[in-house]
Amino acid sequence: MKSSRVSVVAALLSAFISSCASDDAAPTSSATDTFEAEDARNDATGADSEFEGAAVDAAVDAAQDGSEPLDAPDTSGPPVPTCDATRPIVVMAHGFLASGDTWAPHTLRFLANGWCPEALVAFDWNTVAQDVPGAANELDATIDAALAKVATLSPDAPTKVVLVGHSAGGGLGVAYLSDATRAAKVSKYVHVGSTLLKAPPEGVPTLNLWSEGDAVIGEKGNIEGATNVMLETEDHFGVATSTRSFEALYAFVAGGVPTFTEPVPTDTVTISGRAVAFGDNKPSKNSRLRVWEVDPTTATRVREAPDYDALTDDLGHFGPLTITPGAHYELLIEGPGVPVHYYREPFLQNNPLVYLRTLPPPDAGLAGALLSSVPFVEGASTLVAFIASRGLRHPDDTLTLDGVSLLSEAIAAPAKTLIALFLYDGDSDPSTQGAQITLFEGFPFLGALDSTNPSEGHATFKLNDRSLAVRRWPGDPDGAVIAIFD
Repeated sequence: MKSSRVSVVAALLSAFISSCASDDAAPTSSATDTFEAEDARNDATGADSEFEGAAVDAAVDAAQDGSEPLDAPDTSGPPVPTCDATRPIVVMAHGFLASGDTWAPHTLRFLANGWCPEALVAFDWNTVAQDVPGAANELDATIDAALAKVATLSPDAPTKVVLVGHSAGGGLGVAYLSDATRAAKVSKYVHVGSTLLKAPPEGVPTLNLWSEGDAVIGEKGNIEGATNVMLETEDHFGVATSTRSFEALYAFVAGGVPTFTEPVPTDTVTISGRAVAFGDNKPSKNSRLRVWEVDPTTATRVREAPDYDALTDDLGHFGPLTITPGAHYELLIEGPGVPVHYYREPFLQNNPLVYLRTLPPPDAGLAGALLSSVPFVEGASTLVAFIASRGLRHPDDTLTLDGVSLLSEAIAAPAKTLIALFLYDGDSDPSTQGAQITLFEGFPFLGALDSTNPSEGHATFKLNDRSLAVRRWPGDPDGAVIAIFD
């Protein structure tokens, strides 16, 4: 019964992936959410202004004729400017099975360049329900709320937003802009790593940002009538998160070249974010979140009492909480389904987009059906390595667990765009250790290896030259252990 249900899920997901970013149908709706990031301005003339200056022409036109790849930008510059509420309001929609933290890298970069928190909006939606009208309604409400909030900050605040859509979010963006009343609220549109359009949305200046290295989008290329920027090596996630992606986005959104192309470390660090269910982004409301500082080598809690202990609100929000820059932390979220222990690379600057995905119970839709086959048992730990900004590529990347190599062409081929690797004992057979678990073979983005993991002590993941220690918690009663590499 379980295997047949998973087969149906796999078939549905494969069919959906093939069409999720088309301009005819976008996946659908869930909770809308505006988050508060930090720092904004619209470049003196407001959100409706066209590009200005030779610097913009150099950044964008070089890629327009013949779609030449962008050169790596300069990251040097003067101190971070203060928040300027006249900069463009940027509303960003994520892609299939993703959440608002897709946009965390670019959000932190915009913050470093003077954007205000209220002017950076990550729109969370349910990409598996395929309710386009519902999602568009919620996106419209989010845009209205962002405009109203930023208007309270400055009499010269923008009166329109820049809409950005990645992958399936591009399909949603195009659907939203097909309504003239709604399109009138948008000054510019950015189509990121999404299906090739026959033409840009009518009346809305459009940047088409795509990559030759994107193996997920089948039909891609320049859109006649749009500003086209081709990235060369970025994969399906990198096209929405990389430094070169930000440089092109900044030039189109604000004009000119950014002062900072990477997030800027701060002396104090405050984080906040959301707890949402993996898959449908349903808010994990009233879920208990506890945070401990941990030893960077063993992931042992530095103190018995948590540094933070609170419930999420009705939309899954938590924080803000102040943490030590550069320290390692464990974030334990207890919501619907099993508990999840998150271990992340150190935070070096304020981050308003820290997302904690809860694992839904078996009866909770597509994601619940998929995860119903992942065991959480006494005496063994279930581990996950998650790469937040791009896919793993064999043989370019190496990922090890306590020195044992985890990547192969079968599980980390470029076409797979692997961002999450599950490690658990799938069959209690020692002879199958390291074998790929067939459940995940037909899924993009996700993979699994048969792995017997003790339920005590610590383990160390190493991604290329970066190491991250986690505790080996028993699956029952302590749930999943997830290591997040930014």
